[in-house]
Amino acid sequence: MMTKKTLGCASIIALMVGVACSSNDDNPPSNNPGTDACSTIENDVKNDFDTLAKFVAIETYRTENWANEDKVTEGMEKIYAEMKKQVDEFNAGQKTSKLNLTRWDQASVDENGKPLSGEPPTWRVFKISLGSGARRVAIATHLDTVAPGDAGWQPFTLQKKTVEYNGKQEEFWLGRGSIDDKGPAVATLQVIKNIAKKYDGSSLLNDVTVELIFDTSEETAMSMPNYFRLNPTQEPNLAVIFDASWCVRAEKGVERPVFHIKKDAAKPTKGVWIDSLQTPAGPANQIADTATAIIKAEDAAKLDALQAAIKGEYDAYAFDDAGYRRAQLTVTREGNSLKLVTAVAGAQHGSKPEENRADGANPLVSLANFLAYKSEVFTKNDISRMLQFMKWTWGTKVFGEGHTSLQASDEVFQAPNNGTTYAVTRLDDSGTDSVYKDSLVLKIDIRYAQDHHGSAKWNGQTEGFIDQMQDKPSFSKFKGVFGDLIKEFETKEPEPASGPKHPVNFTVKETRFSGPESPVPPDVRKPDGPTFSRISNAYKEVMGQPCPAIAIGGGTDAKNHPNFLAAGALFGQKFGPPINFHGLSEGAPVSELTKSAKIICQFLDDEVKNGSKQEAGVSTSAASMWTKADHELH
Repeated sequence: MMTKKTLGCASIIALMVGVACSSNDDNPPSNNPGTDACSTIENDVKNDFDTLAKFVAIETYRTENWANEDKVTEGMEKIYAEMKKQVDEFNAGQKTSKLNLTRWDQASVDENGKPLSGEPPTWRVFKISLGSGARRVAIATHLDTVAPGDAGWQPFTLQKKTVEYNGKQEEFWLGRGSIDDKGPAVATLQVIKNIAKKYDGSSLLNDVTVELIFDTSEETAMSMPNYFRLNPTQEPNLAVIFDASWCVRAEKGVERPVFHIKKDAAKPTKGVWIDSLQTPAGPANQIADTATAIIKAEDAAKLDALQAAIKGEYDAYAFDDAGYRRAQLTVTREGNSLKLVTAVAGAQHGSKPEENRADGANPLVSLANFLAYKSEVFTKNDISRMLQFMKWTWGTKVFGEGHTSLQASDEVFQAPNNGTTYAVTRLDDSGTDSVYKDSLVLKIDIRYAQDHHGSAKWNGQTEGFIDQMQDKPSFSKFKGVFGDLIKEFETKEPEPASGPKHPVNFTVKETRFSGPESPVPPDVRKPDGPTFSRISNAYKEVMGQPCPAIAIGGGTDAKNHPNFLAAGALFGQKFGPPINFHGLSEGAPVSELTKSAKIICQFLDDEVKNGSKQEAGVSTSAASMWTKADHELH
């Protein structure tokens, strides 16, 4: 029987574009929606190596203080042009259901037109849409990456390599962005093409709009949340943030405090001293590739003696844990200086310092702890004081084991291995930081459990930021925690009575959504809630079992959107080699990337088929929260 909807299609579409509609909504003449849109998707993605190679070759990582933003913008324009080319070529083969590529570019300024601190000059989001329904279902990825590192790999040339993974030989695609997050982005492009082919001309696409959303600044200061904050009617009713593991029901809070000590006006001239200690410039959420110290002495004989002994001392040094894996140290002589370089091993993602500590090595942590010990006999200066503070506060530990106030876990983020973590990642002693001028600057990445945030805890029902359970947003407790710890440090580890003093200062931002160092609360979902359940159903259709409900330290674009869920493309939680999330030789396990694409395809297929049964309309809780955040932001 011809429904009113079918009559509307026949009378409107046929008259406007000259395309006849089927008398059966679910069976357009060109493609039968009963066929499987996802049966070939794994091979389709595997055969799309060349597209990913193009994306990987385009450099889209940001340097400190947006110094290379022109180059990043140029790279994003190249990716957009490639997307347009693919969309145009694909649409040429479609009869009625076309893909629509759009973009949103917005200067990151406040209400007075003043640039916002900690934000890229322009927020930018790309979007590909299919269908015309009021209900929006989206897959979100991101196109920016972290810096490539400098260990001799070829980060911008995508390569195929077979490596041992989960006990067997697996094909990997190696290149910066292959798994985080250009590989997943390219996979979604193939998925929406398959969905569009299947439903070409189907009136089911009148009930839903399927979208691919591409953030361009996720690794530094997310554009996508600002897009929805300023355009709340564009927020999807259901979205998968395709940038993690299957399936994330909770994300820890994120805080990135900065510790700083004013640099001495002059270098020491007597004895032996640490003249410099640096990590390469990079984001706080990436464990540095190396740490480099320069040691100097008042005469060559003292430096000669140190050179002869220091490697042996480092290898024999008793860290705070007998089982600690120290980073590899290289010692070289450069004129009147001794150069010490430690190298990273294992996982480098700031959200997983526990994985790095378990089977890798943090070069800054290893070198800082050892040199804090050596500085007991070195001439004291600003650097030695910072190292002393680092050793006293964290040592080599990542769960804050040295101080009760640094430790927290709860029923969602459970001890012993999933509480608040501390990744000590970046140290800059150049004194040229644009904010902390003439200072030694230490940056750490904290992923924190509920007990480190305000007075709220998850009530078991409300989904999203735990702030939503209070009348007004609260903030992390680290301002008080670190203030008390520094006072205790200065009491228990006082500086010599004579000589310059080096008070430790710190900064924590209390305004959310205003930059990469701004704290955000923990975000929790119900494993039996509507968002998780619908995505888990697609996972079960492909994998034969419900999706795991994992709680992670990540900070994805899903945060504070109850209708969004971080899921895929990995089936495990290991971020170290050979995957190397945020690390050297980043690699995508092809079997997991392609299988994840099939789950994403199944999810979208289910949503299109069931489109008329789902409610349209934006989540008022999410939209109102972002509106409130907008006021705080400005």
